[in-house]
Amino acid sequence: MIRHLVYILPFFSFGLSIKGQVGENPGAIIVLSEEGSYDVRDADGNLLTKNLKPGSVLRDGLIIKTGPKSEISVLFSNGLTASILSNSSLRISSFKQNSFDPGDQKLGELNSEPSLSSTDLSLEFGDLVVQTKKLNRRSSFNITSPIGTAGIRGTEFQLSQSVNGQCKLDVATSTVSFTNLQGVTSTVSNGQGLDIAPAGEMSERKINVQARINIIIKNTANAKIAAQITLNIIKEAVSKAAKLLVINIPKPNDNEEEEDSEDEEKDLRNAFMDSHFLNKRTVLGVETVRLSHASSVSYSYDADSKEIIIHFYDHQGNLIDSVRISVFNFDLQLLLETLKPWQAEHDKIIDALALQVFMEQLGLGYSYDEGINDALQSAIGFARIFLSEINLNYSLPSANTWKASDLVYEFTQNPYAYEFGLLLVKFGALGEANFNSDNQSISSLGTQIIELLGGRKKLSNLDYLNKISSGKIKPGDVINGQPVNGSILGTRSFSVDPSNNLDDLSLEIDRLTAIVGSEVTFENNAELDVSTLDSTGENQVVAFAAAKDLVIKGNLTFKNSKNSKQAISIGAADDVHFRSKSITDYFDNEFAQKYLNEIDDPIFLGSNPIKPAFSPSPLKITNEGKDMGIGSSDIMELVDVDVSTNGHLAIGSLSELKILSTRFDESVEFSENNIETVLQLNELSAGTSQESGKIYMYAHDRMAVNGLGFGGNVREIYMDANTIDLKNIKFPGSSEVMLKSKLGYPTFGHENRKIGHVNFIKNVYHGADFVNQGFFHSDQRTSRKSLGSSPAIKIRSNN
Repeated sequence: MIRHLVYILPFFSFGLSIKGQVGENPGAIIVLSEEGSYDVRDADGNLLTKNLKPGSVLRDGLIIKTGPKSEISVLFSNGLTASILSNSSLRISSFKQNSFDPGDQKLGELNSEPSLSSTDLSLEFGDLVVQTKKLNRRSSFNITSPIGTAGIRGTEFQLSQSVNGQCKLDVATSTVSFTNLQGVTSTVSNGQGLDIAPAGEMSERKINVQARINIIIKNTANAKIAAQITLNIIKEAVSKAAKLLVINIPKPNDNEEEEDSEDEEKDLRNAFMDSHFLNKRTVLGVETVRLSHASSVSYSYDADSKEIIIHFYDHQGNLIDSVRISVFNFDLQLLLETLKPWQAEHDKIIDALALQVFMEQLGLGYSYDEGINDALQSAIGFARIFLSEINLNYSLPSANTWKASDLVYEFTQNPYAYEFGLLLVKFGALGEANFNSDNQSISSLGTQIIELLGGRKKLSNLDYLNKISSGKIKPGDVINGQPVNGSILGTRSFSVDPSNNLDDLSLEIDRLTAIVGSEVTFENNAELDVSTLDSTGENQVVAFAAAKDLVIKGNLTFKNSKNSKQAISIGAADDVHFRSKSITDYFDNEFAQKYLNEIDDPIFLGSNPIKPAFSPSPLKITNEGKDMGIGSSDIMELVDVDVSTNGHLAIGSLSELKILSTRFDESVEFSENNIETVLQLNELSAGTSQESGKIYMYAHDRMAVNGLGFGGNVREIYMDANTIDLKNIKFPGSSEVMLKSKLGYPTFGHENRKIGHVNFIKNVYHGADFVNQGFFHSDQRTSRKSLGSSPAIKIRSNN
C-alpha cells in the first residue's frame, strides 16, 4: 500500500459557509476498512477503543487517530467517503442528516446525496483523502482550521499539512475554492494543486503525483465497497447511530489515584466493545452493521514450502478461507479459478497476473523484504490506475491523464516498478502481435522493452530515466546493449540517412501526455479539447492508449481552442475498432462472410463489384491541431471512415490494415470525368492550403485497400506492408507516392496478384492517369510520370 507521511496543523477549515435546513438527527459513519494501529477517543480525548472492524457504525463526537503505517476508511451516510491516512487525527465534530426513503437502490446508483446534510470535521494533523457525492445546494461540508476555508460541492481531493504550517491541497476532480484568513480566494480545479503558507500566501501548481496516486487508489477502493451497500443498510446504520450516545467522561480530580483513572478507562473500553447491547447506559457511539457484497484478499509467502498463501476475508474482516499455491506448480487458469468466487472479472485478471509475476520472481530466487502482501497490493493498486476502462465524450478523466514526466517519477518511487512492467506485459499492454518466431512473441517483446528501459536495476533510477526520456534517441542508437530499431516493437527494421534532420524524432518528456486505460471508448460525436492540457503554450503530444482495445463509436473531433500545434496519438495494444467490435454489427451476414473470407477475398481481390445490402453511416475523425497517428497491434479495419488533420497523418497496424468504402459505384472506371464518384471514397486528408501534409500507412503483414481518396493538400504518401493490394484508389495528381512491399515489384490485375508484391488489382489512378504496366519504366519500380525531378510513384523493397 502506498503510504505518505505528512503532518497537518490543527483545526483546518474545509467546507461551505452556506447552511441548509438540516435537522438535528445524527448521520452514520460506517467503517469500510482499517489497518495497523489506531485509536478512537471521545471529544475530550479519552480512549474508547483500539479495535474497530469493517461495518462498525460511529456517530459524531469522536476522534480517530492513526499511527505509522495505519489507516482507516469510512463511509458517511450521505455518500461521502474519507480515508484517514497514517499519522493522522480526524475529529468528527458534527454530522447531521435528514431522513430519506431508501427505496431499493444501492449507494453506487446515486449521483448525489440521498438527503440534506451538514458535516463539520477537524483534521488535526495528517492526510485526508475525500470523495463526495454531489451535495444539495442547501447542504454544507466544513473542515475547520485557523488557516482558512475551502468550499466543496462534490469532488475528490487530498488535504495535507506539515508541522511547520505548510498546507497543501490537491484536487483530482471538480473544483475547490479556498479562502485564506485575509479574505483572498483561490479556485483549484481538477488536476491542480495549491500550496498555502502559514501566513496565508497561496501559490498554484500542478497536482502532486503522490497525492493523485493516493486519491485514485483510496477512493477507488472505497467506492468499490460502498457502491454495493444498499440504502436500506445505510438507513439501518443511521437508525443505530441515532441511538448511540457520545458521553464525556469527567477527568479524575487531582487527589484521585492514577490507578482509578486507569480502571475507568478500562471500563470505558469494555463498554465500547460491548456497544452492540444498545440498552447499556455506557454505549459510546459505535455499533456494527453488516456490509453487503464486500470482501478482501491478502497474501503471504511460506519460504519453507515455497508457497503463496491467499487469505480471503468476509465483509467484517473475518478470515473465511486460505488457499496455498506452489510458486513452482501453477498456471494462470489455476490462479483465475482460485480468485473466481471472490472478485469481479476485470479485477480478478489483474490480481491473477500480478500473482503470476511475483510467483515467477520468487521462483527465480528474488525476495521481498517488505513482505509479499505489501508488494502485491502496491503493484495491483498501481496497475488498476492504468488498466481501468474509460469512456470519453466531452471531458478528459483526470485520474487517467498522466504526463510522461509524472510517470517517470512514479516509476522511480514505486519499489515494484519492474514487477508492474512485467504485469503489463502479461496483460498485453505492451503489444499483442501475431508473430511466428518465438523471440517475437508478446512476452519476449514486452520483456525486451522493459530491458531496454533498464530492467530491475535502472527502472527506479530517476536520473537515468530522465536522461533516456529527455535525450534525442534515434533509430540505430544502442541503449543498455540493445539497438533502438523497429524489431523490438514488432515492426521492420529501418535505417536513417545521417544527413537527414532528426529533430522530429525527439520529444521533450514534459510535452507528452497520455490518457491511459484498459479499454478506451470514444462515444459517438465525442469532442475533446486536448489543447487545454497544454499549460506552457509549447507544442505537445497527447496519446490515447488502450492496454487492450480502443473503440471509436462515431464521429470524433479533437478541438484546438488554444490554437496549439498539438499532435494526437490513438493506439491500442490489441485492436482499434470503429463503431463496434464486430463488423457484423453494421454489415449483412452475406457481405460480412465475403469480407471475412481470407482465402478467396472477393472484396479486395475479386474483379466483380460486390455491394452490401446496407452500409454503415460515414464516420469522420478530425484533428483541428497538427499531426495525428492511429495505431493498432492487431488488424485495423477502416470501413467508410474519413480522417482529417492539419499536419501529417500516420495509420499503422502490426498485423493487417484494411480500408474499405461502400459509398461509390465500384463498377465505374475512374477518370478525370467522374470526380463526383471519387468523392464518395474514404478520404485521408493531411495538411492545409498554407502547409502541405504527408500520409504514412504501415502494416506489418498486409495492406488491403478498396476505395480510397486523399485530400488535395497531401504532398507525399507512403505505404509500407509485406503485401499491398490496391483497388479503386485515387492518388492526388500532385502527390509523390512511395509503395514498399517485401519484394518491391508490382503486379497488374487480380489474376496476376502475388504475395510480397504491390498489386494493382483494379482502378488505381494517379490524378487522371491510369496506373498500369505502361505507367512504369522497364524496371517496373519507377513511374514514367514525374513531379518536377521526382517520379510520381516509386516501388521499393522494405527489406
